[in-house]
Amino acid sequence: MNSPMLLNFSHPLTPDQLQDVEARIGCVLTEQRVQVHVADGDSMPKAVQELLDAVDFSIAEWQTRPLLMVLPGLAPLTACLLAEVHGRCGFFPTIIVLRPEGQGLLTMFKVTEIVNLSALRMGARRSRLG
Repeated sequence: MNSPMLLNFSHPLTPDQLQDVEARIGCVLTEQRVQVHVADGDSMPKAVQELLDAVDFSIAEWQTRPLLMVLPGLAPLTACLLAEVHGRCGFFPTIIVLRPEGQGLLTMFKVTEIVNLSALRMGARRSRLG
């Protein structure tokens, strides 16, 4: 079985954050950080295709590899990214949510949730169907 892949489209995770995620999911991850830069005026769908083409996955890996993601902060880019990933995989990925922690002088970020977007979608479908 393929080891789960963490595609990180945001800031690098600290060793503590990565260890927290691995403890929550119960296995070791392979992390690939994807550098994101979209210039003003660039097409979001085209930028997302280029970002995901830079991930070295075969067609079969996109469809079979367990996938977690740290999403980029730019909302329109994230929406396009999730649509493209769903098209390549046939499902939505699981995402990692980081939030600022504490109120001290230093801003630290903590893993607060791991959300399975496919499960969220299925729950929404059930509520739509009554």
